[in-house]
Amino acid sequence: MLTAPVLVAAPAWMTEGLAAAIGRPMLPGEARGEGPAGPCPSDQEVQRPGSLDAMQGSYARAAACVIDALPDGLSTWRTLAWR
Repeated sequence: MLTAPVLVAAPAWMTEGLAAAIGRPMLPGEARGEGPAGPCPSDQEVQRPGSLDAMQGSYARAAACVIDALPDGLSTWRTLAWR
């Protein structure tokens, strides 16, 4: 992935959330609004979710966190800051 060198030390939610957000573009706040609200997922939740439902939820939250962190759009992904 082209983002890997830039996000090598980033939390898993950033790398996987960015991939998920690029794969299914959303508007800022869309996924957080009525959808899978909650904090950004931990590395454990993203890398070892334990079930399909848990994986879908953690990836949706990760994508939502990325979208929320990039109010100017996905093209500004290089501005992601480690939270």
